[in-house]
Parts: sequence; structure tokens; C-alpha cells
Amino acid sequence: MKSDGANGSNSAVEAQDSRTASGGRHARVRAEFVHHILNSDAESGGAQRRAAARGEGLPEHLEQLVDKIHRNSYKVVDEDIDAALAECSEDEIFEIILAASIGAAEQRVAAGLKAAEEAMAK
Repeated sequence: MKSDGANGSNSAVEAQDSRTASGGRHARVRAEFVHHILNSDAESGGAQRRAAARGEGLPEHLEQLVDKIHRNSYKVVDEDIDAALAECSEDEIFEIILAASIGAAEQRVAAGLKAAEEAMAK
């Protein structure tokens, strides 16, 4: 990478460090998106979508589906969706799946950033 002058600072690395510390260059857009998905008016309640994002505090008929999304989303099968549809509309299930997916992704991003910070601190 290119150095900026005699002091040897590297503006590209410093800019990357700044973006990482703030959650990335798209952090604001991502935060607004997450807020909108979890809090806007929808078929499912905002409290239920926020619970799905956290992966806890859900009604029994959604617990297994949301837990599977958080732990092993690739294992979700039609039967999981059908079980949830017995109690909820398709729109509600779609919103819950979206919220759970976003929550799981946000948890993984946070864990990745923490691991990167810890590695860079060594």
C-alpha cells in the first residue's frame, strides 16, 4: 500500500480501520434497514419480529423455526414452514423469517468484528 509522506502513515489502512470501527462504510444504511424491518407496521407485530431477530421470547409455534434459522438456516425445510403456517399467515411467516435472518446475520457480523478487533489488538 502507498505511504503518505515521511511519517509513514498509511491513509488506506487508517480509512479501513475507521470503517471497521464504525461497523463498515454501510453501517448507517444497514442500521436503517434493520430498524425498518423490525419496527415498521406489518402483519406480524414489531415485538414479535424483534424477538425473532434476537432468537428468543417467541410463541411456541415459532420457536423451532426461528431457532433453526439462527443456528442452521440451511436445515429449514417445508415442514418447518408448514408448522408455523398452522398458526400464522404467510405474510407473518415471511416477516418472521426475514427478521430472524437479519438478526442472525447481525449477530454474526458483530462476532466477526469482535474477533477482528481482538486479533488486531494482539
